[in-house]
Amino acid sequence: MRTPTPADPAPAAQTPAAEPTAAGRIIELEPKDAPVLRSVMQEAFAEYTTDGFSYGTEHETDESIRAELEGSGRAAALVVDGAVAAVVKFHVEPETGLLYFWRLSVRPQHRGKGLATQIVRWLFDVAAAEALGGIACNVVPRHAQLARLYEHSSMHIVGEVEHVTPRGQTLTLLRLEGALPPTRAIIELREQDAPLLRAALHES
Repeated sequence: MRTPTPADPAPAAQTPAAEPTAAGRIIELEPKDAPVLRSVMQEAFAEYTTDGFSYGTEHETDESIRAELEGSGRAAALVVDGAVAAVVKFHVEPETGLLYFWRLSVRPQHRGKGLATQIVRWLFDVAAAEALGGIACNVVPRHAQLARLYEHSSMHIVGEVEHVTPRGQTLTLLRLEGALPPTRAIIELREQDAPLLRAALHES
């Protein structure tokens, strides 16, 4: 099985950045936005961090996030009424050609409003704009409600992957993927396309 990137959070070419949504607008973040990204992630994950379990967000720093965004990592924020309500990290998986996302974090006061679903739909739009095959994420089984949320957004569980946390803890994660629908186009047939047309009419 492929080596996974970090698990999906518990709460939470040209891209369609700054595109309006029902709740606000989604913008792609820059390295200078690392403090905002860190703050929202850590706020969203705080209640899920215990002595026995951690997603590792508490160990992320402005510097580590800035370095990530200066490399192949990317991030976006959903802005509601001028304030960041949710964030997500993502990058292209070279081995699959899918847009992998993680750390989807919704601030506690904004949960239950469909923001996570809006971000997932935006990620599908990014994948389509960049001619990728779709999107993917990993979910910790103890937070199966996330898998159901993503399944309602046209993603499907395709298997399990193993992930080793920075603390050396091995987690078995659910792998979800969502494929983009095939591209369709209407073209005018020419004389040389007659055999194709006859075959299509015969099959119908």
